[in-house]
Amino acid sequence: MTYDDQIEAAIADKDIDRLIKFAYGDTCRCTTVKGEPVCVCRMFAATLRSKVVPRSLFENKIERVGAL
Repeated sequence: MTYDDQIEAAIADKDIDRLIKFAYGDTCRCTTVKGEPVCVCRMFAATLRSKVVPRSLFENKIERVGAL
């Protein structure tokens, strides 16, 4: 599953705890690709923030970015 697929699955399941982990990191695995650092937690966070407003997760709400 891609980052996008995993985030959409968490949104569909209304799994706020998992979305918070995606937004703010859990454990961060980093590697280097073509000399550039690539961190899984940062990619999840960027993908999540393009879809969901992170602050609303702490109010137990899933608010899509386009809904603003």
